[in-house]
Amino acid sequence: MNIKSLDHLVITTHNLEACLHFYVDILGMEMDTGNNRYAVRFGNQKFNIHTKPAEFLPAAAYPTEGSLDLCLVVADDLELVKADVEAAGYPIELGIVN
Repeated sequence: MNIKSLDHLVITTHNLEACLHFYVDILGMEMDTGNNRYAVRFGNQKFNIHTKPAEFLPAAAYPTEGSLDLCLVVADDLELVKADVEAAGYPIELGIVN
């Protein structure tokens, strides 16, 4: 499988204020409140910030505070990537999503 880059990651937090303070005020990332959600950016990278499980869909099955999920960009056909992951013994929660 040919992973090209990180598209974005999702952080789930119980304290939005403290989370944004750390990433924006301490690390100097840019806050993005487009699409009625919170995110922080640096360069072409983005961290979406969620405050409760399944706040936006699709979402991980069991997100917990302090967890994150990674969204990757791959160069291969997504059906082949899915088949490789499943063949290695890792279940796919939702299938291929946009």
